[in-house]
Amino acid sequence: IDRIGVPDLGFRIMGGSDKDWLRRNRLDTRPSETPKGGADGHNLWRILPPSKYSDHPEYYAMIDGERRVPPNDRYTSIQPCFTNPEVQRITISTIREEFDANPDRSIYSLCSNDGSNYCTGPECSALDAGLGEWRGRNLHCDSYWTYIEAVARELYQSHPDRYVTTYAYWATEFPPRHSEKLPPNVIVIITPDVAQYWNADYEREDLDILERWTQMASHVGIYDYLSLGWYMPRLYTSILARMLPLYHAIGLIGYYCEEPPHWAHTAPMQYLVPWLAWDASADVDSLLGKWYSAMFREAAEGMQKFYQAIERPWVEESKWTNYERQGKFMEGFQNIHLQLQHDPAWIAESYGLI
Repeated sequence: IDRIGVPDLGFRIMGGSDKDWLRRNRLDTRPSETPKGGADGHNLWRILPPSKYSDHPEYYAMIDGERRVPPNDRYTSIQPCFTNPEVQRITISTIREEFDANPDRSIYSLCSNDGSNYCTGPECSALDAGLGEWRGRNLHCDSYWTYIEAVARELYQSHPDRYVTTYAYWATEFPPRHSEKLPPNVIVIITPDVAQYWNADYEREDLDILERWTQMASHVGIYDYLSLGWYMPRLYTSILARMLPLYHAIGLIGYYCEEPPHWAHTAPMQYLVPWLAWDASADVDSLLGKWYSAMFREAAEGMQKFYQAIERPWVEESKWTNYERQGKFMEGFQNIHLQLQHDPAWIAESYGLI
């Protein structure tokens, strides 16, 4: 038969897997290949290569009273000075040239460089005054989103059918205070760590941020992390089972997952996410039941009990182990000490089921 299907989330991208697996699971491969395809990575470092602009230190972030010019043209965590008019002009010109040279390209990433080296010069600091900290991070939301808004408005005049993509991430997680609505050619990708939603307060805070962004931006998507490169089990299908349908219900445009998969621990999530991103109304218990049966055959029942056991610390209230803690963005990332803080009784129970 011929059948046409329309996915519930417009783009569905999971990094870290080979293209054959992605195609079989109806996933996209790269944001730039998909209309409104999310954010194409931290990209601001490409706008102002030092080989071309090192004689203009004012184009770069002021940190501790000094302008920090990156040492070379390779990736840097140093941000541009967002309030500098020439930085905005160069950005607009660069993107226009890129769009003109590539008529099929629908997006250009203005996602901030991955790091905390934001400008604290007088103009940027004046915009960010009063923002303070959020979850242990200094916020620079207003200076960044002022830059995005200025660039996007100009690009909308010349290329109204193209988009700039952004991350509401780390120091820029909140919408700007000075604006009611961003230009319609801005795609905002928010970056929750939904594994932390075993903490109800953390989840409520994130959902409040999400609601504010859906009012501020015309196009909002999700950038999530499944395994986060963990060595210890990190499994939470029940959290994903409620979040993917919610993303569809509130009209998000897509789902991107940064995922170097640890198949032994995260395979149920790897199977579940593509299904729910395509059909948010799918029955989760039925889907997972089919997966266990097809994957493990006569051992399906025992393996399902095993995965349910290793998931339990991620869905029980206020802790993932017997160590009391609060939800924290990327908790345990690149920290094997924290990952190993598991209850020995839980480990014995889980692996005794194999």
